[in-house]
Amino acid sequence: MKHALQTPRVLRLATILSLALLPAACQQYVSSPGIPTSRGIPESPNQPAAATAMVRSIQYVANRYPPGSLNFEAASAKDQASTLVPYACVVNLPRGLRRSYYERIAAEIGPQCRPMSPEVVHSGEPTFHVTRVWMRFNTAIVDVLRPMPELGADPEGKPIYQLVTVRLEGGTEPWHVVHARAHPTQQTSLPAPYFIPEIERVDQYTWQQEQDDINPPDRGSY
Repeated sequence: MKHALQTPRVLRLATILSLALLPAACQQYVSSPGIPTSRGIPESPNQPAAATAMVRSIQYVANRYPPGSLNFEAASAKDQASTLVPYACVVNLPRGLRRSYYERIAAEIGPQCRPMSPEVVHSGEPTFHVTRVWMRFNTAIVDVLRPMPELGADPEGKPIYQLVTVRLEGGTEPWHVVHARAHPTQQTSLPAPYFIPEIERVDQYTWQQEQDDINPPDRGSY
């Protein structure tokens, strides 16, 4: 009899414990690039949630701000433009991203999207650069540099880019864009091209850091 009374209590306690642990299991934390105030938070972008956030952000920016559109306005949650990108483009993603993630992200952005590589770096196709991926539980911030060929070139003859900061929500639900802020256009220093790795490495992020310490990335490839 005593055992029969304890069983429902044990089940209730187990259920409560499971519910309490569920949000923690869904938490997402990434700081790429890392900052001093985010010590202890993973800097590697090689996480499924980070990959999805990058896909959604680039799709949003590439569709809302297609090259040649002269669209400077910020975007709101009511303007969800996260469909496949219908034109040819190139993506330059955070350093240390594994080959498998690079391939997946480019493929999900659109059928004509290609990862950054020596073959496409000077192809002339619109290139979108991801310069920041920060994730805090159910909120993500992704910075995307989008090309603006409609403005011509800067005084040095280089293409002009605009920074768009995209905020997403998700975590326990599919990631979706809730807001995007288009910053004033100005002379922007592009990140060095990060070519898709030739082989798949589980420790790609650590390996890439070691390589960059030996040979710092060169922005002169543009």
